[in-house]
Amino acid sequence: MGVLNSRVQEPAPALAEDDEDEQEQEQEQEQEESEGAECPRWERTSPHQGPTVRLIDSHQAIQRDVAPRPRIVFACELFVYSIKRRYNASLPAVRLPIEILTTIFEFAVNKPSTDHLVDNLGNEAFGLCLLPSLRSQAHLTHVCHRWREVALGYSRLWNTIATGPADYVSSAISRARGDLEVNLLSSPRLLALEVTTLALALRHTHQIRTLAISLDCNRVGALSAFSQPAPFLQTLVLLHSSYTRQPLLEPVLFSGITPSLRRLCLRNVYFSWTSSIFRNLTTLRISTTSADYPGQLSDTIAALQQMSSLEILSLRHALPRATQEIPSSTITTLASLRHLEVQDQVDRCVELLAHLTLPNYPSLQFSLHNSRPVEVLRVDLYRFFRLINQRLHDGETTSPLCRLTLDLMGGLSGYTTRSSSTNPFLKESDRHLSLGLSSITDDNRPQWLSQFRMISTKNIRSLRFENVGDLDGPTVQALLAGTALPSVVECTISGNVSFAFLSWLLPLQHSVPSLQSLTFTGMSMNRNVCGFTIQLCLETLLASQARHRPLERLVLRNCPGLTLLMACGFEKHVGQVVWDEDMIDFGLSPR
Repeated sequence: MGVLNSRVQEPAPALAEDDEDEQEQEQEQEQEESEGAECPRWERTSPHQGPTVRLIDSHQAIQRDVAPRPRIVFACELFVYSIKRRYNASLPAVRLPIEILTTIFEFAVNKPSTDHLVDNLGNEAFGLCLLPSLRSQAHLTHVCHRWREVALGYSRLWNTIATGPADYVSSAISRARGDLEVNLLSSPRLLALEVTTLALALRHTHQIRTLAISLDCNRVGALSAFSQPAPFLQTLVLLHSSYTRQPLLEPVLFSGITPSLRRLCLRNVYFSWTSSIFRNLTTLRISTTSADYPGQLSDTIAALQQMSSLEILSLRHALPRATQEIPSSTITTLASLRHLEVQDQVDRCVELLAHLTLPNYPSLQFSLHNSRPVEVLRVDLYRFFRLINQRLHDGETTSPLCRLTLDLMGGLSGYTTRSSSTNPFLKESDRHLSLGLSSITDDNRPQWLSQFRMISTKNIRSLRFENVGDLDGPTVQALLAGTALPSVVECTISGNVSFAFLSWLLPLQHSVPSLQSLTFTGMSMNRNVCGFTIQLCLETLLASQARHRPLERLVLRNCPGLTLLMACGFEKHVGQVVWDEDMIDFGLSPR
């Protein structure tokens, strides 16, 4: 037994050496065959389980996988990998066309458009709503091999450069391969990253189309890095947390050379009105938190004369004082203007309107403030309403107001329309007039009511009253008595109305003779006016109206205390009564 065992064991070392040589040759051949191939590494789960294999997930495990493998194991690996690739290629998510994939990518990242960036200048969370989701971009590249190829090759997915680490910013710029939208609107705690991002973006000034920077006292100096001209910059957004007297930026920023600039948004950042940066603009938005904007109003009007292509103009506390009289012959025509928004003192708004001509029928939105005595305020309001009425009639043909909202606490707003609609009452609006007059009061009484008559109302088809409250007789007379409303077919009244207001409204032939639909919103039906319930007053007036021409439609929305008995009483005198289901007693379904 011992001899036999020794004979069997003697050649063992030689066999081991031969096996090692053969194994080394097999490993070298396997490495040559697998060179350049993208396939996962596999290993045996047990030396007694034949070709059964499992995937190694860890990179360290791959490095430790030095055990010899027969060729059949490697062939199995390739076979399994090819089967997986073919299976993945047959899945719907992989077979989507490129144009569908790119649409999905843009929706997933949800990048704000340039128009969104410009229009949200007054938003308190402006910076937060503009940061792209970097995590979404990374996730898109981890779905599968095809998604990664398409995502990395789609330049629009990477052309918005946000504040981030240097390696990310460099990779995004290289993948963008063209126009860049640099957005540094981020938290002040990322100051170091902002400096890095700004330095990297500086190397590609010729590619920047949009630049949005949030400034504070520490970051104003960073703008000096942008001293090179920006010939292709189209949108510039500069924000500051609070208004301070800052040094002039335009001589430093891009050396004042921005020939392609079309959109400029400034918040608490001062640019001189004589700066060349205002030329050729189509959108200008300036907003400050300061009561006094530096400069002269004459410089503002002179700057507007150079903006012949201006379409959107928004000035919030950005009008300087009129310290010197402006010649009446100085008239600026903004032929392309579509929207004008001004929020400032009454006298400054008056001076601006007096030197503008708006032939393109723009939307007008004014929010007036006052710090002058009541006697002077009345003169300013008279001039303001007269000028508003003139601006509404600028152009070759008039575009009268067709919809008017009168808010007794906030002001008034109106709409004009040139298109028809299936709705006979509310038509699609092309033009809007909004006058915010909430601060123009004296002893809690609106000072602008007597000037309301200057607004032409003969073409109004839809009339809405907001915050009517308990208007007394003199206030109703000052506001509405003698007002011509011959074309109104729909009227909505919000709030608890007084008997004086109802007496003006009904009978209709004296106030709104063409009215077809009357809507009350938020009117309590349990109130007493002049010793009578509001239900009795309204029913009596509707009955009086029915003798001449019954009202076609009465709508009661959110009217507490409304009962079925009340609705039936109203229905005797009108063609149709509509109410809310949850606001009427006895659970009757609405009509």
